[in-house]
Amino acid sequence: MQLLRRAGEPAKVDEEWLVQLQNVIVRDVFSQEASYRTRQNWLEDATGRVDFFPAPVGDLPRVMQG
Repeated sequence: MQLLRRAGEPAKVDEEWLVQLQNVIVRDVFSQEASYRTRQNWLEDATGRVDFFPAPVGDLPRVMQG
């Protein structure tokens, strides 16, 4: 609901805004972040098979500039 309420709001899309958006959907307070990630992660499908590797941590500043 929080995200839907924000739909259409003008916003500067930057690190702070993206991190806040991410933290709205992360329920475990201890898993929330204060900045872009600092370690590699991946996404798994329902069977546990890795189906997406995001950009490496070292590439994040360059990638997120775009």
